[in-house]
Amino acid sequence: MQTIKMYCKISAVVLSVFFIMPACQQRNVDPRYTEAEALTADWCIQMQLDVSGLNADSRQYIQMTSFDTYQGLMTKYPKYDSTSSQPIVVISYISKMTNDAVMTAPEEISKESMCKCVAVANLREHKPDALTNNAADGTCRQMNEQALAWALSKLTDQELAMYNKNGKKLDFSGDMVSIGSAFYGTCSEFDTTDNYTLSAAAQMLPYINSDPLTGSHYCKLISPAQALFWVLNRSYWVDPLGKGPEKSDNASLKCDIKTPSENCMLNVEVLGSCIFHLGTANMNMCIDYTGKDYAGGLSDAGSGPSNCASRSNSNLTSRFSTDSCATRDDLNDGTGFEKYKGMCVRYCGDEDKEYRMNTYNNPSVGTPAEGCPPAAGMWYPAAD
Repeated sequence: MQTIKMYCKISAVVLSVFFIMPACQQRNVDPRYTEAEALTADWCIQMQLDVSGLNADSRQYIQMTSFDTYQGLMTKYPKYDSTSSQPIVVISYISKMTNDAVMTAPEEISKESMCKCVAVANLREHKPDALTNNAADGTCRQMNEQALAWALSKLTDQELAMYNKNGKKLDFSGDMVSIGSAFYGTCSEFDTTDNYTLSAAAQMLPYINSDPLTGSHYCKLISPAQALFWVLNRSYWVDPLGKGPEKSDNASLKCDIKTPSENCMLNVEVLGSCIFHLGTANMNMCIDYTGKDYAGGLSDAGSGPSNCASRSNSNLTSRFSTDSCATRDDLNDGTGFEKYKGMCVRYCGDEDKEYRMNTYNNPSVGTPAEGCPPAAGMWYPAAD
């Protein structure tokens, strides 16, 4: 009996070691991932070069500010800085995934590259010599296609044949263009009807009045590192958009935008707007009404028009319009509306009460952002 017990103990130890060993397997990272991560780190610079029609040797004029949080991405904007030897300022944020299962890939792999770049109209006025002939703004789709093409070029003949035969194919369709701060609450999306077709979240901001802080192009892109991971590994998963066989943390490619954007209705219809003066802070404002409580036309006394009328004071007679603040042609009929500072979304995410306070000058005390504390709303700055 004692011999049998001892045998069982030994067998249990052997079995436990057998099942633990895969978890103890050492990483042997494929050098192609090192190259992919290096390319990913500068992918927003590459986007600036390729999507705005810059000459190849114009890289010397580009500088990039990178953030390690999504919220950080929202605080800085691309611009043309004439005081710098690298005047084209690009903004970047790269989301990451944890890889617990594939020992030939890094433990952390770049997932999505989010880029804010300077658009052609801005560059044409401030740096025309850096542009190619007939330069025009490209698309986010163009950059995604480049990332996949690069990844496929790194496969061996055998790997490429395997991907073509058994891998779930990655494809791309037209960009999903958002307006205003809606970009931050918009995810790039996959359509699984035919292959896995990705539409990139995008935004084009117009170039206005020779202002080097305006005229920009935003994209949320699959990173070259993630494209490589797709063609080598992810395409063979049962659900290539999911967390994989080992349920690796953050591995899913399904939308995971974190607060603050997930709490704001940033893609809803603007139901009207109101120009007024906020006396307590001595600030000029234009409200975009987005909550259902403000629905109705000019004759509806119980919604936007009445709310706007109540905001009149001796500094400025309030004016309601069924247009949004961005499309009103009477916004500058008065002083103090020359410079857009940003937007405070009030009652963030409340489908009935939410509205957006667009700010155009500094308050008498503090800053515009300080007038939008987190408990009351969410601040989206216009420019640094």
